[in-house]
Amino acid sequence: MLPNQLTLGPLALRAHNVERMYAYYTQVHGFRLHDQREDGTVVLGSDEHELVHLIPDPQARPVQRTAGLYHVAYLYPDRPSLAAAVVHLRNVGWRIDGASDHGVSEALYLSDIEGNGIELYVDRPRAQWPTDGNGLAMVTEPLDVQALLKVAGDPTLPILGHMHLHVGDLAAARRFYVDALGFDLMQTYGLAAEFVSTAGYHHHLGYNIWRGKNVPPAPPTATGLVWWTMQLPTAADVDAVAQRLAAAQYAYEQVDGVLLARDPSGNQVRIVVA
Repeated sequence: MLPNQLTLGPLALRAHNVERMYAYYTQVHGFRLHDQREDGTVVLGSDEHELVHLIPDPQARPVQRTAGLYHVAYLYPDRPSLAAAVVHLRNVGWRIDGASDHGVSEALYLSDIEGNGIELYVDRPRAQWPTDGNGLAMVTEPLDVQALLKVAGDPTLPILGHMHLHVGDLAAARRFYVDALGFDLMQTYGLAAEFVSTAGYHHHLGYNIWRGKNVPPAPPTATGLVWWTMQLPTAADVDAVAQRLAAAQYAYEQVDGVLLARDPSGNQVRIVVA
């Protein structure tokens, strides 16, 4: 039901120390300043795309065992640009927490300076994506990082490739994201995670119960995810989502062309025209 042209836009993070977060994203990832607003919000990204909004809240603190961000995944255009990002991480001394070959992609995992999860990845050609009798069959195997580093090229900034969220209930999340918003279910991961997308992509969104079933929403005093963004081609597409949310009796706001809704675990999605 969602258009094949869906893309993802920036996410917003509540930052305890926005100056340190600004330094992290500009120095470790090379993001560039787009805007610094009167309320102190800092908008960073590539030359073409906003990637992250940092909303200052010195009183905010990290929380555990709630819904929220598992990781934001930044997609590089090719293996040489991903390898260049890894070389830079090593040069600045930032720790990589993990590296996996998912069959559909090669990915590295780390956290920002306030503990928000980040994935850096590159897709394999679709013809190489693994499948089984049920369709897509993403895997988690060790990544050969040394082989990746051998093809390092020129640095290139990424786009936002997918989001992955902690939720409290998979069935409730599926009703919201698949039945109401209109994503296609691409793959289940046991009884703990699901991956959804449009246009046959491996996933624009993952959600899991790895923090525990029925974990509560993150409080407004927590650092971390404030909202993430879906970008649709037309205003009619946004209105169609609003109609489906209303029919399914999910609360939402729609102001100046921006639709805001929360999944059953309190994660807020911002839906706009690209």
